[in-house]
Amino acid sequence: MRIKNNIIVLSISVILNSCIGTETKQNNAAFVNVLCQNNKVESTKSSQEAFIILVRCNDDIFLTRLNLLNLTYEKYYKKEFLYCQYIANVIKEKNFISKELLEDISFGNKFSLDLLVESEYKLNGLEYLKNKYFESNIWRNSNEIYLKTGLEENTQFTVLYLCFINNYFIVFDGDGFIASNTIQNLEI
Repeated sequence: MRIKNNIIVLSISVILNSCIGTETKQNNAAFVNVLCQNNKVESTKSSQEAFIILVRCNDDIFLTRLNLLNLTYEKYYKKEFLYCQYIANVIKEKNFISKELLEDISFGNKFSLDLLVESEYKLNGLEYLKNKYFESNIWRNSNEIYLKTGLEENTQFTVLYLCFINNYFIVFDGDGFIASNTIQNLEI
């Protein structure tokens, strides 16, 4: 009987620990700094337009671009925050920018996390998602991974969001979505 109780307690502990994951993971300072550097005059306009930023507001996630966040900063936040503080707040806090403003600067539809994909992430981690939802890329830059085509929209955006909160830069190259853990050699 005592062994059975210990197994039950151990099982509950494992389940609870595996459920902690998605929201505790946040972009690190180096990742935020790279995004901030792309605001400088010498950065190309195409790089500002290329980076897809996934912003969470309550249970909704919005896709926007760095250049649209730059415009929002200039108009609404410049007096209150330094640019890097603003970018860090936008990508780390769920409700930093109002839902109404996000709807104005986002492209595509907002989405909610796909519960199955989120569960896979919590149970198996990001490497599992990368193996399941991305193409292998033996002929291109080894830092880049390419999202498989044909996925349901909510599934693909959930996977991209989970990559983004794990410090992956997201771009769309005309053929599909690319996630990379470095911007060096990232084709923009």
